[in-house]
Amino acid sequence: MAMMMLVVVILMMFLLLFMMMLMITNSMMLQVQLFLLMITMMIKKKKKKKKMMMIDDDDNDNYNDDDDDDDDDGGDDDDDNDDDDDDDDDDDDDDDDDDDDDDDDDDDDKIYTNIYLSHESYYPPCPRADDCHSSLVTCPCLRAP
Repeated sequence: MAMMMLVVVILMMFLLLFMMMLMITNSMMLQVQLFLLMITMMIKKKKKKKKMMMIDDDDNDNYNDDDDDDDDDGGDDDDDNDDDDDDDDDDDDDDDDDDDDDDDDDDDDKIYTNIYLSHESYYPPCPRADDCHSSLVTCPCLRAP
C-alpha cells in the first residue's frame, strides 16, 4: 500500500512538472520533448550513480583479495618481481630522453609559426578585384600601396 502511494505521489509530481512546462512553452511538441529529456537525464544519473557504487565495491573487493593472496603465498613472489621492475625502469629512462627531443621540435614549430603569422605575406591575395568587399579587411586590394 505504501509503495502504491509512493508511485502515485511521483506520478503527480511529474504531472505537475509537465503542467508547469506547458505554461512556460507555447508548443506542445517542445514541451513533450523537454519532459522526455528530463526523464532520460534522471535515469542516466541514477545509472551512473549505481555504476560508480559498483566500481567502488569492486575496487575494495580486489584490494582485500590481493591482501589475502599475499598472506597465503608468504610474499616470495614480491622478491622476484623487484628484479624485473629495475629492468623496466631503465627502459623508461631511455623513452623519456626521446620524448624530450620531440618537445624541442614542437618549440621550433611554434617559433616558426609566430614568425610566419607576423609576416605580411600571410594574407592571401584576392582572386579578382570584384571579390574584394568592404568587410574583408585582410584583402590585399583594400590595403594602401
